[in-house]
Amino acid sequence: MATTVTIKERKTGIVVETQEFEEGNAYYWFIHKYPGYKQRSVVAEITTTYPGRPDYIRTEEYPLTCIASDLYDAGKAAAEDEYNNANALIKGKRGAAEMRKPLEERKMKRLSALRRGYDKLKGELWLSKGWSDDGSRQNFIDKWRGHKSSRRHTWGIKQGHALAERAGQNFDEHGSSSGDYLSTGVVDYVSPWDGSAAAPYCDMGGEGLALIRITRTRVYAKSSKWFPARAFTLFLVGKNEAGTYFAHPVAKTCETVADAVQWIWGGRARDIIARQGDIALIGGNGGPKLPNDGLPRGHVIDEAAGIVRHSTHPDIPLPGKGQRIIVGRRAAVYASDATRD
Repeated sequence: MATTVTIKERKTGIVVETQEFEEGNAYYWFIHKYPGYKQRSVVAEITTTYPGRPDYIRTEEYPLTCIASDLYDAGKAAAEDEYNNANALIKGKRGAAEMRKPLEERKMKRLSALRRGYDKLKGELWLSKGWSDDGSRQNFIDKWRGHKSSRRHTWGIKQGHALAERAGQNFDEHGSSSGDYLSTGVVDYVSPWDGSAAAPYCDMGGEGLALIRITRTRVYAKSSKWFPARAFTLFLVGKNEAGTYFAHPVAKTCETVADAVQWIWGGRARDIIARQGDIALIGGNGGPKLPNDGLPRGHVIDEAAGIVRHSTHPDIPLPGKGQRIIVGRRAAVYASDATRD
């Protein structure tokens, strides 16, 4: 997808400059060339051409107060596409898991850089003064959109805390005496209505999945010269099909539920055919049929029946041609305790 951005003066319509970009790259140019104080006097005309469809060209005109979010979304989509395309090239090859790690790191770095630039730009937009009529109207629209999204966000936070409570991971501890105090915050939530039951989430309990952050604050004795120390762990929490709740520690770089499940399954979450707690049957080669270190405790292989059994999870078949079983990763825990799925 090619994007052409034409910057015009707001009052006269005179073209200031025109730039052409591949998908996603316009964002980096925009946030450096047009900081918040320049937003008031110009508008951006964006023309998008889609590959394989030369007859379909979309042109829209934005106040620059609106273009930031659109270009951020385009940059995020470009990072995701780059990762998916590279992952498709190594899928099924020997050593694919190791080759996938630098791809995951590159994607996370790109998304982090995008987020930092986006947050900085939005801060400049809201702090700048003297909006024209068009800018004021756009501010009103942004506030209305923000109100709707904030209601959805608040509801997701409540649902995430409810899941954390059922998993025994909802803390709100405070104190000044020496000791450890835990607190829980919700980072992201995916509801059943958002498709949590489908890949890559594979929510088998039907209550959605939440990514939570548990922070441990360690307060030392008042006679000590040390200030309180803090550490945190991210957990993916949800409900199993047996009715029990789990808290699975994930990498600190995860920002969404999708990031968490992809990290757990080494980027193969969309290849899952069946899941049984901490293990999953996936399609594709690139490794042994069964883990070299064996299956986690509680997962028993029944060779005669050709299945893997578990006391609280449904049976899954042993891997056939072009299939294998993988074990979900677990991050180090610095706050609270994890559960076994």
